[in-house]
Amino acid sequence: MAAYRKYLRDLVDAKVRAPADDLASDLIAIHREAPERLTLDEIGSILFSLSFAGHETTTGLIGNTMRRLLEDPARWAEIVAHPDLIPGAVDETLRYDPSVPVWRRVTTRPATLAGVDLPAGARLFLWLAAAGRDEEAFDRPAEFDMGRTDAGNHLAFGKGLHYCLGANLGKLETQIAVTELARRFPALRLVPDQRLTFHPNISFRGPQVLMVRPGR
Repeated sequence: MAAYRKYLRDLVDAKVRAPADDLASDLIAIHREAPERLTLDEIGSILFSLSFAGHETTTGLIGNTMRRLLEDPARWAEIVAHPDLIPGAVDETLRYDPSVPVWRRVTTRPATLAGVDLPAGARLFLWLAAAGRDEEAFDRPAEFDMGRTDAGNHLAFGKGLHYCLGANLGKLETQIAVTELARRFPALRLVPDQRLTFHPNISFRGPQVLMVRPGR
């Protein structure tokens, strides 16, 4: 991660010398107008966050979705027969098994949440995955249901001002991946008895390896 951050900082310097039609150059144009408003280090940080967050979250979502669809052969058969179910299955995965289970926030003003008083500046861990399993918000939350009509009420992409910029793109990429896998490998199956491993952090969650067989 440190090497990747340095690579992006070097990229910013390269774009300063030779601007192009890209996001880095657009941000550098802002820097040139007001250097104190947006520093070159901050531009490197923005590029790091966008590329890292956009990659890890989507690969995790694809892996989590395929895991949930393949763990029940009847569920995968239904997807193959009815591809129109795929968008709902992706939303249900975001509710049931999000690729970002927890995220950090800092309160900007005093607030009371569920009877707990929070001062301004309180550092919070928001368990987005737990919100998707809330019995007060969803019926039968412990069940994976592709036909759930309110799965889109999940908080996997955040809410309000901090709603994920790439939410629609990430969902579309996953829908395309599942659609193509269902078309090309209708008999796809999980390799039995495999032990899934996950990256050792609590911010991003998705199987590091998901072994499958194409079937016949």
